[in-house]
Amino acid sequence: MWTQNGRKMKYADYRKSSEKDNKSIGEIKKDKEALQKVIMTKATQQKTEIVDRLYEIIDIGAINIEENLATIVKESEWLYAYGFNLGCISVVGLVSEEFSEILADKSGISKNSTPNQKMRIEKLLNQNAISKDTADKLDYIRDIRNQCVHYNPSFESLDAKDIQAHALKGLNYFKKVIVDYYSQVDAFEHGVLTASNHDEMALILRNAMAKNADTDLIIANKRYLLRKRVYQIMEIDIDGSNFKEMTLFDMEAGFIVIVDLTYSQADYILGIDLKENQCIIASCISIITANGLSEEWQLLNIDEILY
Repeated sequence: MWTQNGRKMKYADYRKSSEKDNKSIGEIKKDKEALQKVIMTKATQQKTEIVDRLYEIIDIGAINIEENLATIVKESEWLYAYGFNLGCISVVGLVSEEFSEILADKSGISKNSTPNQKMRIEKLLNQNAISKDTADKLDYIRDIRNQCVHYNPSFESLDAKDIQAHALKGLNYFKKVIVDYYSQVDAFEHGVLTASNHDEMALILRNAMAKNADTDLIIANKRYLLRKRVYQIMEIDIDGSNFKEMTLFDMEAGFIVIVDLTYSQADYILGIDLKENQCIIASCISIITANGLSEEWQLLNIDEILY
């Protein structure tokens, strides 16, 4: 058991300045601002290790999977990335059991006949619902999870690096298992829907293009892109919005570019009575991000109105 090994270490929290029930909004805000600073400092200090651990996790692309499974897999990945290896082992064990129960239900195996994960894996294998390789992977995950949760003597003897290795192996094993049982989906649409922010979406789309379409979108050795092209104006959106933009069709490249406008540029466009469907020669610029992709396009100048 966890509490019987005799070893001790120091623990402290003190995240709040007091435990009073009547703390003012100002006091709470001050506490949270201090916590935010601590978290940001810690994340900055550990960012290299976090990225390295994320990079150790295998990619399986975009698959159509049950929502609860997808949520738990994501949680497992971030637990591993932040070094919470015991949590990762436990949660991967949980999600592998959930996955096995889904397979058992689809294979007509009743819960009463398989009251535990070991019996469930054996039954799935005997009915050819899973391969021997999949059974071995699921059994490894089951075994290391049980050792972790019950803190068996064999697990107690492991050092931090061994535990991290088990966490990574179990997580990667599970991802290898599910990729064989779920269909791949459109990486570009799925990437847009699952990304939590613009940078993550750009990273997913860039790598999906490189892997699935054999197209490398990385713009190497440049800090910005400058384009002077003939554009047809598809849409001008400058009325009643804090965000001013113009949608242009690049006549040479054959694709659409959405260009952000400043307030003065929007006033200038109104002043010269620029209309949709007109053609212009314009200069636009985009900064290259750390992902090697161009960001939002900015209008530098309207050089000439053609017609």
